[in-house]
Amino acid sequence: MAVSYDIVLSSPFPNYDFFAHRMRELCGQLNLTFFAADKVWVNDFLQKLQQREIVVRVLLDLSANQTTPDDPYLLLAKEVKRQRGYVIDDPDITSVVAHKALFHQIMMENRILVPETVIVSREELHSFRVTNEIKAQVGVPFVVKPAWGDSSMGVIVDGNSYYDVLKSAEQAPNSDAFLIQRQLKPKRLGSHVGWFRMSAAAQTETVGKPRGLVPHVSRYRTDNTLLVGSLQPRVPSGYTSTASIL
Repeated sequence: MAVSYDIVLSSPFPNYDFFAHRMRELCGQLNLTFFAADKVWVNDFLQKLQQREIVVRVLLDLSANQTTPDDPYLLLAKEVKRQRGYVIDDPDITSVVAHKALFHQIMMENRILVPETVIVSREELHSFRVTNEIKAQVGVPFVVKPAWGDSSMGVIVDGNSYYDVLKSAEQAPNSDAFLIQRQLKPKRLGSHVGWFRMSAAAQTETVGKPRGLVPHVSRYRTDNTLLVGSLQPRVPSGYTSTASIL
């Protein structure tokens, strides 16, 4: 008979240890079964799940890396969903928002205010230059970030030249595009810094009309600046600017 877990938390990062500890305590108080699939256990846990030796009702996924197809945390999230468990955040939705260039275009199409940004594909890096016009548009210093990537890998927060874009590309070799973006100062909400989870902005209702942004589309822009097919982002030659949208 399969062992059933009410709540599973998945993450290899030690900074979530206290959160996992508190979740375990709360689940115990509520008579819910809990398991932390950390870097020691994730592969064995995934194997047992695939073999139907265990069942997961709810997976709180803190670590799935959409940029690495064989990432065990991504495979775990997909397998739990395939077996009709509930995954937070849904891996099919995070696959859309994980590509920063793609999601940037989605937000523009939905009239959400975003920083002025220039997007350049990796294949155009050799001929691309950060011109005075681009500097005037995004400001200096600017932020450079890879479209694919997480954990701040390849993010340059104080960029000022073309070489910072190359540095980002070197640090994020799996990214197919890069964003050169106006540097913003965070807004404080009392004693806290304001922020939001991008995947929450793209959540859809299970039944009925979609809520917020709709991830399943075939095309976002009409000027050929970014096309999407089967949720696979493809950044065209050259770069595109958000100035005309904003």
